[in-house]
Amino acid sequence: MIPVITDALNSTWRPALKQAGIYLRPPISTILLHADAVASGRAVYLVFGAGQPSPALVLKTSAIVSHQRRLQNAYQTLQDLWRISALQGTVPRPIGLFDVDDHLVLARSAVPGVALDVLVRRGKRVRLSQVQHDLFRAQVWLQLLQEATASGVTAFEGGAAVRDRLALLAHLGRPLDDRLGGFVASLEDAAEAHRGLVLPITGRHGDFRPGHVLIDGNRLGVIGWERAAERATPFDDVFQFVVELADALPVTERRAAVPADAFTRAFLARTSLSALVVEYVDRYLRAMHVPSTAAPVLFPLFLLDRAVAEAGRLSAGETPSSRWWSLFVLYAAHADASVFVPGPDVPGRRAA
Repeated sequence: MIPVITDALNSTWRPALKQAGIYLRPPISTILLHADAVASGRAVYLVFGAGQPSPALVLKTSAIVSHQRRLQNAYQTLQDLWRISALQGTVPRPIGLFDVDDHLVLARSAVPGVALDVLVRRGKRVRLSQVQHDLFRAQVWLQLLQEATASGVTAFEGGAAVRDRLALLAHLGRPLDDRLGGFVASLEDAAEAHRGLVLPITGRHGDFRPGHVLIDGNRLGVIGWERAAERATPFDDVFQFVVELADALPVTERRAAVPADAFTRAFLARTSLSALVVEYVDRYLRAMHVPSTAAPVLFPLFLLDRAVAEAGRLSAGETPSSRWWSLFVLYAAHADASVFVPGPDVPGRRAA
């Protein structure tokens, strides 16, 4: 497939590249990323012109219909976002969407920088001051995205928001354990107390995690737009980023490193990290004109939404893990310790 793509870059795709200001001096070379994905019909290539130390172009390819739809969604989203001056330089420029040998190919500009999760694994962004700075940068960028794509408001539906998600999970084969009934009842009550709360409708990245945030000095770039939505409530992006960042950070407690540790440190224990989490979420909610008292409702609903998506992929024949469902169950079992529950003993909590 690579020879066909290289030929297209030198011929039929050249006008689109020229319009985007991308010039690839021959001979063109490529680097395949995620080689294990090729067998499943998906691949990502970095494209270099002769003498270029950095990639000029990124190509995402797929022969899978469901993923092709995501590539189409990413292309349309980037076309819309690229026109927003506040976001230019932080999102890839879309070049084109091409058909090659039964594969759909999304071509976009390369965004400079190193993925934040890679920096964390290398021990480069693990001090608390650095984590605080990265959370702040993520929050500011999300606010830019959501202010630029705001398209109205909606009224929170109250307890029905909890019941509907649990009913959908049960339909998809993942019923709630009866032992968590007390938490569900309290969550419904808290949700009902927030019925009618005005929530913004904005664009949503849909997969906002440290692996999709590229750091280049003081600049930030965001990739991975396949799951973007034009109109959504924006809280999934905020919560996913901090869950994934906490998961990437090294475990500092002396107890054995088990999968629950990262989540517990960030959301169910009084730690320096959880204080930063509270600060990050409170700051974002205030920017969106949502009271911090909504966090104990919005966060478990986020976990339920991700669990619904997992169960949906499972029912469609895919084999995702049960990670988000497990995190919801863990949170439900220890909700009394949640850092989002208002109280003077919660580090960093500010009054709503």
